Amino acid sequence: LARGGGSNLQEIDFSRIFMNDNVAAELISSLVNLPQLRELDLSLNCIAMRGCEALASLLRHPESKLEVLKLGSNNIGDKEIEILAESLSGNTVLTTLALSNCGLDSIHGQDSKRQLLRRCCNSITPKGWAALSNVIRVCNHTLQSATDHISQNSQAVSNKLESTNELRYLLKMNSKEDKNAVAEQKAILIKDIIGIEFDD
Repeated sequence: LARGGGSNLQEIDFSRIFMNDNVAAELISSLVNLPQLRELDLSLNCIAMRGCEALASLLRHPESKLEVLKLGSNNIGDKEIEILAESLSGNTVLTTLALSNCGLDSIHGQDSKRQLLRRCCNSITPKGWAALSNVIRVCNHTLQSATDHISQNSQAVSNKLESTNELRYLLKMNSKEDKNAVAEQKAILIKDIIGIEFDD
């Protein structure tokens, strides 16, 4: 990948291999050489800050075509999600960001893998979801899903945390095709929330 191999790849699945954060960061950094990449599955690994910083760089790349990013069951917390959220401020391509955890029942194999899975689980609190909501409310009109579609036992993030009701509302708003209308609707929402008048 670092030498530009597989430049026509559109989907990559690196899930369930439990790679550590440093390895993941190096791997993700090489994906900038895949201009056609549209779906990346990194679920069930041990991605943390370094990996998320590499993902943020990838999402900020002006030629990124990545539409689906699956990160279920990693070591992602509030600080990591804030890094990812910031990278979405100028992103107009990503529509799906899977961040919730996969059910243990979906993993089969040795007990050691089950123990590793318990250590590799996202721990995003309402603070982290609020950071994502803030970016979507102000400057991202593309992201439409923050659920985990990897496991049938997984639930939407918005159903797990009452504080994500606004996030669910904003994601639904982003599903509209007319992005200018979405931006106008959000401007009205912000005006109602903080009482700022916008110039016509």
